[in-house]
Amino acid sequence: MRTPIEPGVIKIFRLFVAAQAGFILLVSYIKTNYPVSFPEEFQYRESFSFLASILLFVYLSLPWLQHKLRNWYLPIALIAATITPLISNSFYLLMQAPGEPVNLIFSAYQLIPALFIPLVLIAWQYDLKILALFCIGTGLYDISSALMIANSLHLQSIPILGVVVIRTVSFFVVGYMVNQLVKTLRQQRKSLTEANIKLSLYANTVEQLAISRERNRLARELHDTLAHTLSGLAVQLEAMKTVLIPRDDEALGMLERALKTTREGLTETRRALKDLRATQLDDLGLKLAIYNLASSAAGRGNLVLDYQCKDDLGNLPPQLEQTIYRITQEAFENIIRHAQATCVSVCLGMEGNTLELTIRDDGKGFEYANETRENGLGIQGMKERAAIAGATLQFSSSRDGGTTILFRKENAYD
Repeated sequence: MRTPIEPGVIKIFRLFVAAQAGFILLVSYIKTNYPVSFPEEFQYRESFSFLASILLFVYLSLPWLQHKLRNWYLPIALIAATITPLISNSFYLLMQAPGEPVNLIFSAYQLIPALFIPLVLIAWQYDLKILALFCIGTGLYDISSALMIANSLHLQSIPILGVVVIRTVSFFVVGYMVNQLVKTLRQQRKSLTEANIKLSLYANTVEQLAISRERNRLARELHDTLAHTLSGLAVQLEAMKTVLIPRDDEALGMLERALKTTREGLTETRRALKDLRATQLDDLGLKLAIYNLASSAAGRGNLVLDYQCKDDLGNLPPQLEQTIYRITQEAFENIIRHAQATCVSVCLGMEGNTLELTIRDDGKGFEYANETRENGLGIQGMKERAAIAGATLQFSSSRDGGTTILFRKENAYD
């Protein structure tokens, strides 16, 4: 009952009910305008079915009622659409002469069009258990009411049982086919949604890459033109100061102001170029960016570097890549400043869906509790970055035993 209503179910249901009411009106029109005789019990069933169809159509046309009843809205309508023809058929059979199997068989076949409406919608909306319950329930009700009207189970009533069994099996087969078709459509819709998401992510990645390349191109152009021009202008102004007559204080003041403005413009230009240029993560990706960072730090600290990247890291979230890069950067700064190490190893890779980064040095190490309490702003910042990324950061260190840093992020691609 808690299954979300599939798109279009209510609309199709309302259309079926309207068509049913229209058919009843057509039969009534034929009966009124043409000399066709109908049994009186047929007229009663016709009136009952028409009234039930109108009420069900009104029920299906009230959006506020759907909002109020929520998950019970469609089941109530389906139960009403199922019970109405069953009650109508039982009433029709009660009006017949008892013990006439031909009328009972004919009446059983008449239920097929009426029950097709809830049959198709149940197969469309729910699973096979609900479908089987509908088929078996309607069959048992029809058999019990027919046998009750036939007074007893005898040889002449066997065809009635056969007709109902055939109808029940046919209903289940038709419902099963509809259910499988809808299931296939749902799977295709889910696959299409996932493909659209992947396509959107790919388009966003391509867009970010294009933006990054354009920013880098613009930074190079400005560096080769504006920055060089301002640098040359500053050099020329400095040269003019050396040849300027010392007594010309006004000209010297103007020259100083021009030189100051040029230097400020050059500083701002370099700052803008630095902000404009993309980071190594944008240019190279995490794997090469970490390698360049480690190589550069190892060169500055006279360290022997052992770098290992086990796997292709795939498309990690940019925030996670930035976190790993900054943690590695801070770790190498601590190694160079404090560890007095000679060798450092970096291992980056995936273990299933878990990303792991291990940085190990052979330095003098430290006592983690004392270090974090006294001079641990860098370490604390590393742990805070890891916590924001939903990862864990573990330190293993001891005096003269080196230090190991382990970064772990589960479900790294989420």
